[in-house]
Amino acid sequence: MNKNSIVIIPCYNEEKRLKTEVYLDSLKKLPEISILFVNDGSNDRTLEVLKNIANQLPEQISILNSLKNGGKANAIYEGGREALKKKPAYIGYIDADLAVSLEAFNELLEFAIKENKNFVFGSRWKRIGSTIDRKLSRHLIGRFFATLSSNLLNLDVYDTQCGAKVMDNKTAKHVFEQPFTTNWIFDVEIFFRLLQIFSKERFADHAIEFPLKEWHDVEGSKLNFSHSINILRDFIVLRKKYGGTKVKK
Repeated sequence: MNKNSIVIIPCYNEEKRLKTEVYLDSLKKLPEISILFVNDGSNDRTLEVLKNIANQLPEQISILNSLKNGGKANAIYEGGREALKKKPAYIGYIDADLAVSLEAFNELLEFAIKENKNFVFGSRWKRIGSTIDRKLSRHLIGRFFATLSSNLLNLDVYDTQCGAKVMDNKTAKHVFEQPFTTNWIFDVEIFFRLLQIFSKERFADHAIEFPLKEWHDVEGSKLNFSHSINILRDFIVLRKKYGGTKVKK
C-alpha cells in the first residue's frame, strides 16, 4: 500500500462541524494517509480547532491557512498546489463534515492503486447494500445538475459533484496547473481538464466512477437552492471555455 497520499480538506467556518476525535481515530488506523486542511479565511474558531487536531497528530496533519475567503474551488486549488510540493503519489479531497469518511476515501485510494487508475471519483448511487443518506430536495437538484454535467462533458458520468476524488501525482499536476475558472462546479472543470490529457474514447482506461458504500447528509451545508443561479452561470462559463476543446486521440 502506498505510504504517501494526501487528502485535501477545505474548511470555511467549520468550527462546529469538525469531528476532532473521528479525524484522529481514523488517521491512526490509516497511516498511509496525510491530511492537508485548508482554512479558507474562516471568521470563527475553525483555525483554532484545526491547530488542536494537528498538534495531536503532526506527522499526518498539516494546515494551509488563508487570511481571505476565496471559495471552495480556490481552497482546493491552493491545497493541490501545496500538496504537490510534498511529492505524494496520490492527491485527493473530501469535505470537512466527513459526509464521506476517511475510511471511504481510503477505499477510493486502494482501488486506484489496485486497478492502476489515474483518477477515481466517488458516486452517491443509492442501491441495495449501500447507505446513501441524502435529503430528497438535494438529491433532485443534484440529479438535475448531474444530467447537465454529463451532457456538457459528453461523458456518461452519474455524479460529477460528489466531494470525494483521488488522482495520481501526474494527473494532479495537470489538474492543479491553473486556478479554476468556476467556484460552484469546479468538479466539472476537473473533468474538462482530464479530457485534455485523456481521450474521450479511452477515458475509462484512466478514470472510473466508484460507488460509495456510505454517504450522509450533514446539517449545516452551505449549498442551498438559491445557489442554483450561480451554478447555472458557471455551466455557461465552462461551455464557453471548454466547449470547443479538442482532446487527444
